Amino acid sequence: MVSMRGHEGRESANLWRMDADGSNLKRLTEGEEDFRPNCSQAGKLVYYYDGGVDDWMRVPLEGGKPESLPSVVVPGSPNFPIFSITRDDAMLVVYGSVPDPSTSTYMKKLGLFKTICFAAPVQILTPDSRIVILSVQPRFTPDGLGVV
Repeated sequence: MVSMRGHEGRESANLWRMDADGSNLKRLTEGEEDFRPNCSQAGKLVYYYDGGVDDWMRVPLEGGKPESLPSVVVPGSPNFPIFSITRDDAMLVVYGSVPDPSTSTYMKKLGLFKTICFAAPVQILTPDSRIVILSVQPRFTPDGLGVV
């Protein structure tokens, strides 16, 4: 999976799928600024950010119509990347940075969302403050029951 600009004479950045040897290139998205692809471990969906509409999306890996994901953000935080998806595609984890008015700082948060209902996070986690989240991306454990 790669985000590529300028292929086929297009000025937009789109997501492309290809075989391991680089053959069978296939465009999956049609947006203006599609980036940050994250393939589900089950190999059925690609989650990505569409900068043209400022929204998280998902599209089948085999191609098809992209679907907008409603509000995949930690409450009170701006929009940040989707870090990891469980092997069964049931949950995903996103980063959040929530203002703390009492200390004039930001609190790091992780939001866990069910992929069948993005209405609200299932759980909000507060990681150890010594961890630099954006350089060490949280991942689900193989069984999907923990985040490391």
